[in-house]
Amino acid sequence: MLVLGIAIGGVLPEKQAFSQTSQICASSAVPTGFVVTGISTSFTQCGGFTNNIRTITNASLLTPGSSLNICPSSAIPTGFVVTGISTSFTQCGSSSSFNNIRTITNASILTPGSSLSICPSSAIPTGFVVTGISTSFTQCGSSSSFNNIRTIRLAQGLPLNSSLSICPSSAIPTGFVVTGISTSFTQCGSSSSFNNIRTIRRLV
Repeated sequence: MLVLGIAIGGVLPEKQAFSQTSQICASSAVPTGFVVTGISTSFTQCGGFTNNIRTITNASLLTPGSSLNICPSSAIPTGFVVTGISTSFTQCGSSSSFNNIRTITNASILTPGSSLSICPSSAIPTGFVVTGISTSFTQCGSSSSFNNIRTIRLAQGLPLNSSLSICPSSAIPTGFVVTGISTSFTQCGSSSSFNNIRTIRRLV
């Protein structure tokens, strides 16, 4: 019982503390599921060179709808999408670069039918379809590009016989079939193409 008491008092609180946000040396590997949310300098903690401290956060603890701003060097965990790009000259170390901050959102914990607007650089998670394409000159960094925002919707888990209208670039999830083809010059970005919308329905 004494050994168990020491384990509970000494190990678990340390693990719990590390599972949220911690500072590590730049030479250390970032644990799976963590993202780099800040870079700073300490002349005493990790060898005394510039940008030698990384702040890491456990992305898996995000609640539905929550987001994190991460540094460009950070990997994007599985199931997350990029929902914004912005600029900070201080968050990720001293930098003069623009569009160096990515906002990520956990798409894997969304309920069926939920939608997100994502940046063009973001991968589309399995089970999602593209239901719209639009333009924003600010959401995904300073940009003059058109049709740079994709609206994705979680089709996986929708009730049987549910229907969705999707863009031609979208994958068709398992269990869905195409039941119609139509035309929209606005839904999937500014387009002059005909027959560019597919209606899909869940049969299985």
